[in-house]
Amino acid sequence: MGYLMTWRELWVMAVGFDPPVTHFSSVTSAILVYLLALLFCYIFYQLSRILLPRFLQEYVLDFFKTMAFCTYCFGHGVIRNAHGHLAYILCVVPLNTASVFIFNLGDGTPLMVWLKYLQKQIPAWKFLAKVTAQIMAGLCSWELGHLIFRLDFHPSFVEKVESQANCSTDLNVATVTGFALETVAVTYDFWLDQQTLSRYMPLDLALKILNCAIIVCLGLHLTGMYLHPAMATGHTFGCGPTPILSHILVYWGGPFIGIYIGLKLGQMFHLPTSTTTKSQQPIKTTQNGDHGDSIVKKAEQNGHHSGEVRNRILSIGCSTASSCPAPSFPQISKGCPLKCESLTDTTNPRRKRCRHLGKLIKKTRTSGRDMGAFMTWRELWSMSVGFDPPMTHFSSVTSAVLIYLLVLLLCYVLYKLSKTFLPGFIQEYVLDFFKTLAFCTYCFGHGVVRNAHGHLGYILCMVPLNTASVLIFNLGDGTPLTVWAKYLRGQIPTWKFVVKVSAQIVAGFCAWELGHFILGLDFHPSFADKLGKKANCNSDLRIAAIAGFFLEGTGVAYDFWMNQQTLSKTKALDIAMKFTNTALVVCIGVRMTGMYIHPAMVTGRTIGCGDTPILSHLLVYWAGPFVGIFVGLKASQIYSLPFNKDTPVKEYKKGDDSLGTKKKNVISGKVRQRKVKKDETT
Repeated sequence: MGYLMTWRELWVMAVGFDPPVTHFSSVTSAILVYLLALLFCYIFYQLSRILLPRFLQEYVLDFFKTMAFCTYCFGHGVIRNAHGHLAYILCVVPLNTASVFIFNLGDGTPLMVWLKYLQKQIPAWKFLAKVTAQIMAGLCSWELGHLIFRLDFHPSFVEKVESQANCSTDLNVATVTGFALETVAVTYDFWLDQQTLSRYMPLDLALKILNCAIIVCLGLHLTGMYLHPAMATGHTFGCGPTPILSHILVYWGGPFIGIYIGLKLGQMFHLPTSTTTKSQQPIKTTQNGDHGDSIVKKAEQNGHHSGEVRNRILSIGCSTASSCPAPSFPQISKGCPLKCESLTDTTNPRRKRCRHLGKLIKKTRTSGRDMGAFMTWRELWSMSVGFDPPMTHFSSVTSAVLIYLLVLLLCYVLYKLSKTFLPGFIQEYVLDFFKTLAFCTYCFGHGVVRNAHGHLGYILCMVPLNTASVLIFNLGDGTPLTVWAKYLRGQIPTWKFVVKVSAQIVAGFCAWELGHFILGLDFHPSFADKLGKKANCNSDLRIAAIAGFFLEGTGVAYDFWMNQQTLSKTKALDIAMKFTNTALVVCIGVRMTGMYIHPAMVTGRTIGCGDTPILSHLLVYWAGPFVGIFVGLKASQIYSLPFNKDTPVKEYKKGDDSLGTKKKNVISGKVRQRKVKKDETT
């Protein structure tokens, strides 16, 4: 493949000086392998879901899902060689349990495809197409794993790269013996995969992955115990003295027969904990072996489900000569001053209520102040690697990117967990919360970029970030304005409107705390000053309240009207163009009202701040945008851009955030859940 730079050379290119270490420990090196494999495959996995046509998407998802789990074995090999089977199990169980939920679509092993074919869920041609894609993924995982080895994280990586062309087989027993071992292992593992070991699905999944990891450890030195035909072929096909027919018999024939036998046994015998009804129907399950991806559907028994069996993928660290050969800031607790006019007239009932509300909000805003001292990124660095970092602060752009990544990672992980585990009656509101939290917290990064590079820097960061985030957070509402638009159209009842907006307001307040917590990591020199001013927050309303009302209302009306149009037939480009329009609107009004165009965000950040009365805040940042949505909705029904006239109307679907109108003469376009991030000028 030619020369590839090591991680040390990449470090020098990035920061301009030599790294303080040459190699990492075995555990750190394995984790880096896992993260790189997961990141690479997941990015292309998500892009395939978003961009590819449906007829091709299924096979590409199979490819990247299989590739991820087949590449994990390179990290498992490093762990096993250094710390033995126990360390391997401690790594593979949490890693693969999490990965099953991350790669939640597609088939990750030929065994699952074979099971679908046996159950007549797919035709023969689709079986061949999907297995072909998975075999290609197994071969590509071999190249990807050695590409990561060339980064030279660990001293053993050089030897492994040099031995890449001289691969050795893992079949260390006679062909018939290997065939029997793989068959029995897959049969038992697949049978157990159909049982219910725990009613709590993640625990059930982890227990089954644990069982599979133990099987791998027992048979590793005999056949490699792959239980995953595509992985075995990608890593050992044509290696050593093993004939091709022996390879096919052991790693394909044995597991395929094991799936058939395990399926029949699963229909006849169940563990006592799995027998929850008098007549339990056979569990329709798909299993992949050892490294395999056991994707199991719910069993249906007399109208209810028997329990979740997991989509399990184990990827082993192959033995001997194969692909994985053997040998602080101070505490801050100050209130945010609130002024409701002068509050001198205590006889005025309105001012009494305003004073009481102000005290309540002040108490709310200061309740999270006493969180103890922050640890800076430098202290976390020293704790992690054992030496001081070579720099004190990062540039403005790097600091903003770090904020974006931390916010996106935190909110997306919690967002995905909520989709997976929460019951349906509460899930919708929790998804709204985390989606709103992400977009409201981005503004801390936008403020850093705007202060350093002006409006242009803000636009260049905001547009791609928010476009990608809209595609990632594809369920739920991230702003009260989309909920209000749905309410105006009669798509949700009043009680749901109130609950969803309440969840978003709470997210706005949490974004204020999360943003300052990240500022406490001290990536940039300006962060300390911003933390010091946290308690003395300032209002962004710098004009009269009535003028602010019209400015915010007009901005929202125009932006919402534009949002109803179709600017491009390519969804991502259409979203990006509309975000560019929104960013320009923000830049025009940011010095007058902050031009939030997002009521929950502005309430979480500025209510009770400065001299702005509560009523003025509500008038400008809630009433103005709500009136703007109403005006923009009516305007889109009266007039649309000329090139939208032949575009079919996009009807609202449950779970869809687009705000397309249903009038036949109105073109809705592909509308994104828009979050406007405003400059942090405190």
